[in-house]
Amino acid sequence: MSKISEEALECFKKSISEIMNESGFHNATISLEERDIESSILITIGFTGRLHGYLMLQTDFESATNFVNILADYIGMEIDSSSFGDFHKSTFCEITNQISGRSTIHLSSIGLDSNITPPSIIVGSSIYSSVSDYDVSQTYYINDAFGTFKIFICINIT
Repeated sequence: MSKISEEALECFKKSISEIMNESGFHNATISLEERDIESSILITIGFTGRLHGYLMLQTDFESATNFVNILADYIGMEIDSSSFGDFHKSTFCEITNQISGRSTIHLSSIGLDSNITPPSIIVGSSIYSSVSDYDVSQTYYINDAFGTFKIFICINIT
């Protein structure tokens, strides 16, 4: 892996850590250690420009619901926590958007200007995604009181 690719992946990891911390998840850990996740939610955001590819966040309903409920408590907001509704979906799209947007800031600092696409969300059971033809990819597992998220990044640098 090239030095610029390693630096780019570090930008993503730094962004994940910063956004989780700013969202009140101060004890979140980021690991490369693979964990078994029953993916029920998948959010994707594309990257265009000098760096292009995808960031995908996957998780299960329980972790997603816990995350939104803890986040709502952290900001003092009351929500209907009985089901995974539109507010939960919007929250997940927004947190993925924030991680991706922050990544573009850090990437720009190393000379990799890029833009992001709007998030897309898929909700179902046993969701599986596959991508090919990318030079660099990395999977991060984020753990905290809510459960586990899987963030997959695949990029090409031109």
